[in-house]
Amino acid sequence: MLTKLVVAFLFVCTARVIECEQVVYGYNVHLSTFDCTGQSDGIVEIGCDGYAECRSHQLVKTLCTDAEVFNRDARRCDPATATTSCTHYNICETLADGKYADVTNGCQSYYTCFRQIFYGHNYCPGGLVFDQQNQICNWASNVVFPCGTKTA
Repeated sequence: MLTKLVVAFLFVCTARVIECEQVVYGYNVHLSTFDCTGQSDGIVEIGCDGYAECRSHQLVKTLCTDAEVFNRDARRCDPATATTSCTHYNICETLADGKYADVTNGCQSYYTCFRQIFYGHNYCPGGLVFDQQNQICNWASNVVFPCGTKTA
């Protein structure tokens, strides 16, 4: 387990998700723990590295290997070379901390920047787009351009 290898901790907390950056053998590792207490079963987070779901009020994470990325449509890990939406460059070097809509895929996903580090893509549930103004996945009719159809 990854937690047995932890050398140092830094915790950054948000409302329902505890996000932490940990240094493991000199590498930065991003972990998030969704609180499944009182939540119904189902997928709660999808990213390039895998997905997390609540099962019987317990968080269960399924992660891909380092050479793979998670294919959300097929619900499986594919070779990293098979996708273009999970590239590994640091777009966050010039951005403030926060979540940003990925307009290259119609805002179906967003990426997180923290301390100028790129923490990968997370997908919105089917049919929703990322609402950067409110920092949530939302219906396109509730989101302004370029991700939605709502007029200002």
